[in-house]
Amino acid sequence: MKVYKRLDVLLVLGKIIERIEEHPYIEPWFEQAYIERIYGDEIEFVKADAKEEEKALVNLAQLLLSKYASAELITLSPEEIEKVLINREKQIIYSGVMETLQDLEADVAGVCFDNLIIHGQRFHKLKNVIINLDKVVNKDLVATTFYRAKFIGSFDNTKLLHAKFSDCSAQHALDPQKVSKKALKYTALGGICINGSFDGVALNHIDFSGAKGIIRINPQKIQNKEIKNVVFEKCHCELVGDKIPETGKYEEASFKDCVIKDTSFGGVKNSVTINLDEIKDVYDNLSDCDITGIKIIGSVDEESEVLYGSSYRNSDNIRKHIWLNYPHTYESNPNIQINVIKRPLEEEKPKVNQKKSIFSILNKKNKK
Repeated sequence: MKVYKRLDVLLVLGKIIERIEEHPYIEPWFEQAYIERIYGDEIEFVKADAKEEEKALVNLAQLLLSKYASAELITLSPEEIEKVLINREKQIIYSGVMETLQDLEADVAGVCFDNLIIHGQRFHKLKNVIINLDKVVNKDLVATTFYRAKFIGSFDNTKLLHAKFSDCSAQHALDPQKVSKKALKYTALGGICINGSFDGVALNHIDFSGAKGIIRINPQKIQNKEIKNVVFEKCHCELVGDKIPETGKYEEASFKDCVIKDTSFGGVKNSVTINLDEIKDVYDNLSDCDITGIKIIGSVDEESEVLYGSSYRNSDNIRKHIWLNYPHTYESNPNIQINVIKRPLEEEKPKVNQKKSIFSILNKKNKK
């Protein structure tokens, strides 16, 4: 059981007073209307009212004060934490108390989060968090955050929009096809094993850093053929085409008509080629990308308004910023083999002749 420093407890008590004076309920940072547009009527966000939140914070303050006054070693048992943090009857977690426990980096080993609404809660500073996915109310993990948490049960039908996992572990793998609405936008999947297809999934604002398993993605089959704000780092990702039944292997990935931007490809393990002549011709396509290890071919206009601002890491792991229409910025990278189209120079008329013609016109006018 964790022993809390007396100074930390005093500082937390001060923060409790501030929370009560300002507003005991911590408003969720996400836009509820946006979440409801994705999940429709499946989302029911229940929260405690201000008086309940204030009472819960007062109960926590009284508990900490009694501990501070009566004992040299300050500890919090699972039963004590549950009593001030959770309302079992309403199935809610008091957000103000949760934030205070975060400030303490509380050890919640033994605390049961079964049959509770955890939508929008932050668990990332708590120690020894265990979540049974099959016992989360509505399987709703929308806008939750976790660090080194352990998950048991299945991710099937779980609502994960805006969920952030960092260095977590899970009993079962996550299949993108079985997540509710196939919605993985704005998620971070650190520590979660991925096993399944991303066909029809919106590859938008997903951070795969630290994700486990082999992540295979066919760019032609993701939603809208868009790869935006994706981080393929510290993971095993393969960008592939269709599977060949006779061999069990995959065809080479095609990026025809794809939109690619703000994406880091550092974790892509297979050979991948992006042809500039095939990707969708939209403003700033392939911009702000880390294309380390990716082969780029095709052509680009040297005077294009789109600068294709990207970067790659060299053998010394130093990031080099490049513009694909400026060959001198990537001449040391053998993976970039593109043709820069130069526009023909317009023939300039001699300036002397122009001046003579002007003077001749003026002379004619003066003579008249």
